[in-house]
Parts: sequence; structure tokens; C-alpha cells
Amino acid sequence: MEFKFKMGTDMSKAWFDYCLLNNQFEVISKSRVENNVASISAFIEQLLSSNLIASIDEILLVIEHTGIYINHLVRTWIAKGGKVSLVHAAKISEGLIGSKSFEEKTDELDAFRIAEYAIRFADKLKLHELSEASLKSLKLLRSQRNRMIKAINLLEVPLNEINEFESKENSIMLNEIQGNSLIELKKAVKNINKKIDSIIEGDSKLKQLFKLICSVHGIGPVTAIEILISTNGFTDFSPNQAKSFARFCGVVPLPKSSGKFKRKPRTTKKANAKMKTLLTTCALSLINTKSDLGRYYDRLIEKGKGHRTVINAMRNKLILRVFAVVRNQAMYERNLNIC
Repeated sequence: MEFKFKMGTDMSKAWFDYCLLNNQFEVISKSRVENNVASISAFIEQLLSSNLIASIDEILLVIEHTGIYINHLVRTWIAKGGKVSLVHAAKISEGLIGSKSFEEKTDELDAFRIAEYAIRFADKLKLHELSEASLKSLKLLRSQRNRMIKAINLLEVPLNEINEFESKENSIMLNEIQGNSLIELKKAVKNINKKIDSIIEGDSKLKQLFKLICSVHGIGPVTAIEILISTNGFTDFSPNQAKSFARFCGVVPLPKSSGKFKRKPRTTKKANAKMKTLLTTCALSLINTKSDLGRYYDRLIEKGKGHRTVINAMRNKLILRVFAVVRNQAMYERNLNIC
């Protein structure tokens, strides 16, 4: 990507710090802007009306991904015709100083570092596209459902233990206090599930992708939804990038060697933990079944492979199969190994 300027932005809820650099690492402009649509629009207009740049097309806006806090800036910048790239903080640290962390840290300095990263690693940046409305709604509903399930577990698990080990009087007292709350939370989870189903059913593209993903034996609705969100509807990871997604999920053993030293390949901890956990659950559900992956597990265990090693191999195969059915636009046939 060829841009005359790179703008690094360090986001927070109330404001963001920006630093505009040219490709010679010279600071052209830097300041702090309130994180609301009106302030951002005024900032962009002021920038475009100055003599600093000729057009917004000359700037690549690079943002440290901090969840929903980036939404106002991303939407407004793209609406003005600008280009955006989202980068996770870990990648910036790894790119500029390796695995260590920065000792000196301020919002202003972070904005400069993000812009510096964009210049040094321009070939690694990918332009961000706004998610479709259906995917955006799915992501929000998924996150809210996860929060509610955590809240239910937080209340229900201790309550069950109290019922088992405390006096009957105390057990009845706590059940009366929070029983209704648990009932309402569980109703809310059911309502969210219904809303998720209706969104998928009402979007022909998502409906087809969801159907294809769920055709892979072992992949359930929750995992299928997480795959749709993690791949951004197979736009962030195209159907031909199964191996890249597997690395993103942390299921690919990575080699590490230096001179005569060679370590056994291991999976990385820097991965999408939610996706990895769901794939593990899918793989475990196939053990002791007559499916091909169930037989695959038994065969490798008999050969002396470790349980974790085989489960990881199964996770990888599940990813390959999901991407294969999407790539081929064909339902998975259990008797036909298509990947």
C-alpha cells in the first residue's frame, strides 16, 4: 500500500491521541481529539483544509484495536473516503521491540509508535472494511450472551454448593433472593439465541455459510457463529486461507530452533482463545463416536500419540473441513474426505 503519510491513533473511551508521520518518520501533526462523531468530523475537516495534505487518500489511518471504542473514528474516517488498518497492540510490540514491552508508555508516545509501525511494516498491513450489519449484530449478541452465561454461572454454581453443604434454612433464603434473577437471565439467553437465529435466517449469505459450516460433523451452532464472526464472514480470512486461520486459532505447532538447539514444535498461547476452546469442545465430542475423526483419534492413540497432540490435530482438521465446504460451496459428506 502506497501512502504518503501514516497516522497512528491510540484510542480510549473519551479521546484518542493521533500522530501523523511522513515516510521519513517526520512528525507532521499530533494532538488529542475527543472520541465523538462531532469532534472527529471537525478534526478531519480541519486536517483536510490545512496545507499539510492534499487529500485524505494520502493518509493511511492505523488504529490500535480496542473494541467498540474505535467505532466512531473508523466509521467517520471511511465515510470521508479514507482508508483504515486495524492492528492489535501485541503485533506493534513484537514488530518494534520483539517480545518485551515498552518501559516508557504514554498515549502520545503510543500514537507515534503505531504510526512508526505502519511505516516500517507497511507490507503487513491490511485495509479494514466495515462489517455487514448482520455480522455486527451477531457479534454484539454473541458478546452479550457470553456475559449473561458468565453471570448465570457466577450465581448458580455457589448456590448449588450451598444447597449441598449449608443448612436448609440458608439454602431456602438464598434461593428466594436470587432465584428470580437466574430465571430472568436464562430467559434473556433464550431470547438472544432466538434473535441470533432470526438474523441468520434473514440474511441469505450468512444462512448459506452457517448451513455449510454446520454440515461438518462435530461443528455445532455456537462454534459456527464464532467462526462467522472470527472470519468476518470469510472476508478477513478467505476460504483459501484455512492454514492462516488455524495459526490464528493457535492449533498449528510452530517450530523453534537456533543453531544446534531444536525445540519440539508447540502451539502458541497468542491465539484466539475463544475459538480454540470451542474447537477443543468439538474435537472432544467426536471421541468414542463412529465418525471418521473418532476413528482417527483411536488410530493415533493406538500408535502411541498423546491425547493433546491428537486433539490438536483434530482441531486443525475441523478448520480445514470448514474452509473446504465454504470454498467448494458444497455440504460436507462424512464418507468423503474433502480436505
